[in-house]
Amino acid sequence: MDLWVPELGGKFEARNPSHKMLMSVLGGMSESERQHVQARVRAAMDAQVVTEGRHQGGRAPYGYVVVDAGPHQNPRKAAEGYRLRVLAIEEASAEVVRRIFAEYLDGRGDRAIAHGLNRDDVPARPRGGRTRTATGSLTAGRAAPCDGSWTTLDTPGTRSSAGT
Repeated sequence: MDLWVPELGGKFEARNPSHKMLMSVLGGMSESERQHVQARVRAAMDAQVVTEGRHQGGRAPYGYVVVDAGPHQNPRKAAEGYRLRVLAIEEASAEVVRRIFAEYLDGRGDRAIAHGLNRDDVPARPRGGRTRTATGSLTAGRAAPCDGSWTTLDTPGTRSSAGT
């Protein structure tokens, strides 16, 4: 089967070095476009979270709960029974988040913050057997105990997540 490539003005010939070079360039451009699309989609999803309070799924961040906000804004999804879910501040744990950020801004490190929370018997949210960083991404190799104690993986806004 022949491969017709418009940029070549005809059939692709695998033994032609110029054709191989052009295919490499086109492949690189395709990869770059894929990365741009990925970045735009992530930015749009992040904007929905910030501007609409829309929850993109998964477990709510510490200090928030997922609440029902009525029918889905997409009429087709609303007709199928889908509901719009948004994040709302959970006051009980929001005070803990405020404390964590205040201590971080005062220059305390993530371990010191976690130690202080444990010392004061502040309950941590159970992790359900999975270890997560403060930014919410899965980690490998840094197992944290699921006994309700705070670890550096639990403290949002600390140095491990400051650059994200």
